[in-house]
Amino acid sequence: MTTLDSDLPDRYNLVSSLYGPGTTACWYLTVLSCLVSWTLHPKKRKSGSLDSDFIAVLTFPAVAAGHLISQIHHYPDDKAELLTTNDPDLLLRIAAIEAPLNITETSMPTLVLMFILALYFRCIKRAIYTALVGMFCAAAESYMFFVTWSVGNSQQNLSRPFLINFA
Repeated sequence: MTTLDSDLPDRYNLVSSLYGPGTTACWYLTVLSCLVSWTLHPKKRKSGSLDSDFIAVLTFPAVAAGHLISQIHHYPDDKAELLTTNDPDLLLRIAAIEAPLNITETSMPTLVLMFILALYFRCIKRAIYTALVGMFCAAAESYMFFVTWSVGNSQQNLSRPFLINFA
């Protein structure tokens, strides 16, 4: 972490409230309700229907991945200078980038579990939609890593190491 983190009480001003702890907790509960209904309810297990809970589970990481791509696209282009600067505006932008990155990264194991369950119960539509959203999240993280090297590869800029940094 940089030394300016403690000097900026408004570091999270640019972070969307969509990525707050309440929204994330509700998303986890919705995932839990999908997993319980897929495994315990005999008719839902094999039906393969796309209900509103499943669509909500897929929408949250998809929106976060799209937002991550949008934020990376608007990131400043001067990569060599950004690695050494402690610009407060840059730290605000990085905090805004970390929020959707955190959502896409934490949704990946959940999407893999849901994909495996959908395949196990032979629900092809569920498996396809889950795989598509998972690939979109992975593509957003890869876009961040390969397009903006200064954000994705610098331990100085991000407040914690993300999984994409180890790729």
